[in-house]
Amino acid sequence: MVNYGDKTLSILDLRTRTEIATLPVGLHPQELAVDSKSNRIYVANVQGNSVTVFDGARNAVVGVRNAGSHPHAVAVDQSSGHAYAANYGAPWVTPLPDAPQSIPQSPIR
Repeated sequence: MVNYGDKTLSILDLRTRTEIATLPVGLHPQELAVDSKSNRIYVANVQGNSVTVFDGARNAVVGVRNAGSHPHAVAVDQSSGHAYAANYGAPWVTPLPDAPQSIPQSPIR
C-alpha cells in the first residue's frame, strides 16, 4: 500500500492483516503495480517524476527510474514483463527500462 504523505510503501501480510515492512519511495507515491513473474513492485512517485522499483522477495529497492512528467499510474504487461508509467504530462507513457526484458528507452509519444 502506498503512503502518499510520508513517501513510503507498506508491505502487508493479508492473512494476519499486519504491516510487515515499510520501505522508502519517492515524493508522493501514487500507485503501484506488481509483476507476478519477476516479483518486482513498481511505485509511481507523482511529484518525484520517478518510479521506484523493488524486489518483492527481499523487500529491497533495486532502482529508481525516470518516468516522465508526474507519473500517476504504473502497469505491467504480465505476458511480456514490460512495465510502463502513465503521466499527467508529456510524455504520456514512459516505458520503464527495469523490466526483465529489453524494451525501448525513449518515451512513447
